[in-house]
Amino acid sequence: MAAEVWQRDSARLVAHAIEAIQTLRVRSAALYACIDHLREVDLSALDPWLRSRGVRLAYPVMRQAHRGFAWVSDVQALRAPKTIFRQPEHPWDFVEPGELDLIMVPMLGFAPDLNRVGYGAGFYDEMLQRFRPPALALGVAFEMQAVPSLPFEPHDQRCDLIVTELGQYGQLPP
Repeated sequence: MAAEVWQRDSARLVAHAIEAIQTLRVRSAALYACIDHLREVDLSALDPWLRSRGVRLAYPVMRQAHRGFAWVSDVQALRAPKTIFRQPEHPWDFVEPGELDLIMVPMLGFAPDLNRVGYGAGFYDEMLQRFRPPALALGVAFEMQAVPSLPFEPHDQRCDLIVTELGQYGQLPP
């Protein structure tokens, strides 16, 4: 995907995500810092938008035995030493189950039944199982990542809604 298309489609997707999020009462959310060279959806515009509305934000931590979401007061504090993506540095202020309203989930692929596939490390399956409910899972991917179906294992966690640059799959609960 060319850089211009990636940024344009990420911006379109963020606009659709904002439409969906505005229907919710979100006080806390988990975002992620995209892996640029893999062309993951770039949600960087969502961070200041949510913060301007008083939403407390967390980002993933995946360092050896430390896996979870940590509160981040400034996205500039994310670093990528010895990791593939930017994440909070130690010491971490880990989020506890029940503290998140929304989790933004990056995906390699998805199906219309809201099933998803990631990089295979099981991080988001584990986190969604830990934080839902009350958190809702909003998956983000480009439309070209849609497939008719995906295998579903007992540990797999579907999203509550999936947003692409063209719109959404599913409906958030009222």
